[in-house]
Amino acid sequence: MDFRGSTELEAEFNPPLYLAPRASSVFSAVLPLLGVSILAFCFSRRTYNMPKITEVPLARWLVLGVYLDSWLFVFSSTVLNVAFGLRSSITACNASILLCLICYLTTKIIIYFFLVEKVYIIRSKHKGPRRRNKLYLFNTFGMLLPYSIVIILTFIFRISELHSDGECYIGLRLVANIPLLVFDVVINVYLTSLFLIPLFGACSFDQASQKVRNMAKRTSWGSAATLISTVANLTTLVVLRGHEPGWICFACCNADVVFSAIVIHWVTTTDYGSVPERSESGLSLCCIGLQNELR
Repeated sequence: MDFRGSTELEAEFNPPLYLAPRASSVFSAVLPLLGVSILAFCFSRRTYNMPKITEVPLARWLVLGVYLDSWLFVFSSTVLNVAFGLRSSITACNASILLCLICYLTTKIIIYFFLVEKVYIIRSKHKGPRRRNKLYLFNTFGMLLPYSIVIILTFIFRISELHSDGECYIGLRLVANIPLLVFDVVINVYLTSLFLIPLFGACSFDQASQKVRNMAKRTSWGSAATLISTVANLTTLVVLRGHEPGWICFACCNADVVFSAIVIHWVTTTDYGSVPERSESGLSLCCIGLQNELR
């Protein structure tokens, strides 16, 4: 027979209700609304007046994939946070870190493949199958192998805890967070360098068209901006040692993926100009050919 008082039994089965600050509730509601609206706008702009599906280059499909995956992440994370509540149960808390890892990492993978594709367009002097391009294969599989290891580490050493005050804390342990941070920096700098070096070498700014110069500048600034955003997001987790309130983690990841999508949209504005997009046939490493290939 249980002689505990009714107050103790009630406290055991009904954990204390955590009251989030009003500012955090407003921010958690406004940010996703802005995010899904911005991503929907970017998606509509890139699908407007598209050519036939068979004529759409892989680079554009990857850009659309970034928009779609980012939109799904912002939408699903908002539903989980608002409709179910990260603080409702340990199951919801566990689901939040899994959702964050799956959608966030897939978005980053698509962005990296987009950079690999742009390097392939710039570096390939003759049109040929990607499977026969050694640099393309190295950048693709050379990236997937270490990144697969990092992904496994993030799922093994993830953190999801429901504290006694009712707050859900999620994040990554340092053994997974630091490799993810280092990999993001290294691969971003490496692929951006592969893209820009031949661009500056083959087309001097005095000879290149305004479109090519703008493309080079936007790519440089865009890569730096997305790198700073990602480093800031992951560094926050490192400083907090992987214990971040769920709503803060969702807000940071949502802001990161939306910001990255905006930057990619801005960078590719020079790629998709007013003229219809054509296929990648007839590629040559020169200013005019490069300009026509990427728009």
